[in-house]
Amino acid sequence: MPKEPLNTKNIHLGMILMYWKNLIKKHKKLWSALLSFVACVLCVTILAGAVLNSSIAVPDNPIASIDDSHLVKLSGKTEVMTENNEDSVNSDDEKEDDKKDDQDKGADDSKDSEQTTAAGNGKSNNKTAGEGKDDNEYFTTSIEDKTIVYEDEYEFTVTQLREDVKLNSVMVVLNGGKKSAFTGKVTLKKGENTIQVICNYTGSDPKPFNVKSKVYTVNYEKPEHYFKTDINDGGNIYNPKFDFTITQLYPKVFKLKKITVTTNDGEGKKWEAKDRSSGSVDLKKGDNTIKVVCEYEDKHGKTFEDSQEYHQEYDDTNSGGDDPENNGIKIWGLDSGDSYKKDFEFTIHATKDKKPIKAKAYVVEGKSKKLLEGSGNKVDGYTYKIKLGNANDTTNILLIAGGETKNCEITYKLRQINWNTENTEDKTVTESTYSFKASANWNDQAVSSFTVTLKKADGSTVELDKNQKTSSYVAELAMGENTITCTATLEKNDDYDSVTETKEFKITRVEGNNDVPEEGAPTLNCNLSDRPVENGAIQAQQENLSFIVTAKDSKEEWITNAVTIQSSCNYQRKWLNVDQASYDLYLNEGYNTVTITVTDSLNRSSSLSYSINYTPSDAEKPLGKATIKAEATTIGLGLIFSENVEYYKEDTVASKVHELLQENGYSPIANNAGGANYYLKGISGTNGAPLGTPNIPKDLEAKMLELNESDPSIYHPDPSPVYSLSEFDFSSGSGWMYEISYDGGKSYFYPNYSMGAAELQNGCIVRLRFTLYYGCDIGGAASPANGGNQKGGLTNWEKEW
Repeated sequence: MPKEPLNTKNIHLGMILMYWKNLIKKHKKLWSALLSFVACVLCVTILAGAVLNSSIAVPDNPIASIDDSHLVKLSGKTEVMTENNEDSVNSDDEKEDDKKDDQDKGADDSKDSEQTTAAGNGKSNNKTAGEGKDDNEYFTTSIEDKTIVYEDEYEFTVTQLREDVKLNSVMVVLNGGKKSAFTGKVTLKKGENTIQVICNYTGSDPKPFNVKSKVYTVNYEKPEHYFKTDINDGGNIYNPKFDFTITQLYPKVFKLKKITVTTNDGEGKKWEAKDRSSGSVDLKKGDNTIKVVCEYEDKHGKTFEDSQEYHQEYDDTNSGGDDPENNGIKIWGLDSGDSYKKDFEFTIHATKDKKPIKAKAYVVEGKSKKLLEGSGNKVDGYTYKIKLGNANDTTNILLIAGGETKNCEITYKLRQINWNTENTEDKTVTESTYSFKASANWNDQAVSSFTVTLKKADGSTVELDKNQKTSSYVAELAMGENTITCTATLEKNDDYDSVTETKEFKITRVEGNNDVPEEGAPTLNCNLSDRPVENGAIQAQQENLSFIVTAKDSKEEWITNAVTIQSSCNYQRKWLNVDQASYDLYLNEGYNTVTITVTDSLNRSSSLSYSINYTPSDAEKPLGKATIKAEATTIGLGLIFSENVEYYKEDTVASKVHELLQENGYSPIANNAGGANYYLKGISGTNGAPLGTPNIPKDLEAKMLELNESDPSIYHPDPSPVYSLSEFDFSSGSGWMYEISYDGGKSYFYPNYSMGAAELQNGCIVRLRFTLYYGCDIGGAASPANGGNQKGGLTNWEKEW
């Protein structure tokens, strides 16, 4: 049997293995230490990887336990926000932030805390991080603080810096108004604007929080013109070829596309250019109109034009149109007339045979004349300055050129003040207050000072305050003759003497029904009396003003239907019950007067008069604050919520109630939501949670059970948890009503009109209250509203629950 060939590969491998075996035996301790070190490193690596994976899977906030943890700096990636989607804008997190962060109830509300929590009215989940800081670690903006812009549309970006938080929404507050969704741009008003950016986030803590930027200031200056020229409007020239230069005022902001210059409504040759700023046009003899039109393109690609018009007098005598009857000599530049400036300046020209010649000016006093010292030359003309005499004095100026003369008479006049007044005639009134308007100006400019004083019939004198926006005044009259004096002054300056003028009128107050009511006259009440008075008038911020009137005769019978209204503004009656009538006033800007009169069957009358000052407000700025409460005390749920909130021009009681219910997690059930006939039918809890468990007061339940004796269908209690609270729950006469106080809670009234037609006023209190029986249990039985669950002819029970 032949031998197999020798396998050298196996021999080499065996030798290598034998070598390493001997080496390990020889250095046994060294190899043991090396293997132990490798094993330790491997174990540590595996353990670290497991911990890291666990942190990534369930991230914990490492600063959650630190007070003011929002001030700890973190890092993240960059993301540019250009607009916000609708879902983010309307997120519950953002709505929740509309409440102040410190709205925890005080100790006085501790009794209601269990009911409040059950009704879903716990503390806000929102907190604010980095408020008002320009260097917050969450986002940056491209807004340049204290910059000046020349377009009303201002664009900017918001750049996100953190990747460890979720961005919920980006909102913008413009000029201190309401928050609105960030769209990448805002529309500025003329003048100073403020911009604040608010980003809403969610981190490892599920509670959302806000981060606010600093308040930036951006000034929008709307240019009157976008270019200027060296053309002197109203000038005189002696060359038919007219040169001009046009300078662009905002070349970096608006791109110039074309310049067009025309004369005399297009009669002359048109001059056009795209990249030149100087040129010339030809003029005709006499007056010429020069129109410069520049076409621009803004950064959005929108084109627009700016134009300016000038007048130039071209005299071709070189000119002057010499008069052949005066040896070919013409003198011009000064004619007889009036001057309101005591320091009088004029320039004269003279030509002979169409060529400029020298001219001189003299002041003539009687038979003598005095040569005036002037400056200039025969081509450009001679300029003189003189000081005129006293008011209405005439100065005679003699012009001489080439042996010809021209006489001019200049009369110095004091400036005449222009008066603007309304209701400033002498008259007799019965009201205790009188409103009027008065202002003065000169040449469309306000006078230096303007005062109005009232000298009362009792001898006292007071200075009246003016509504700066409407120039209106209100005078509180004494019985007898009252004198009102308006004084306007124009102060002396370098050009003019001082001027003072007065306007006086008398208002005589006599006794009327307001002062001495007839014996047995009707009793008349109006809730306008509850509104605060400033400077003799109710101050109104909104155009529509509602009020309620009640009237009884001497037999305590209601005669509200006999009420009549006299008003300086338009009005209408909204609703009439047996006991009360409600009205709407549509106020004019400034002062308005309204007189309410009721006359009984014996022709005896009572009257009330009011002065109301309406100052239009800025729709973008809050008008004030109002307190709005929701209460269900009649079924034992207590105070559902109470908040002090800002309101705006377009807000009504209905819009604010609807908004606050939603922000507090409730679902309002309403008819005509957003309209003037808004009616709140019910309120549902949030996310299926109950509002609470009813606990109707025993004495109130006893009253309800008494009603069931005559009609068992009236009261039908239900001990189950309340998931929604609506009309007809618990009783056929149940539902939501509201009452208002305009005097800080001193007195309340139940309007007989919808919340959608009720206005808010700074400091007012609105109570939304649930009744079990047509308001009898909450003091509102006499005020059934239009459009809701109501029943007339009822009276209030002995107490309110």
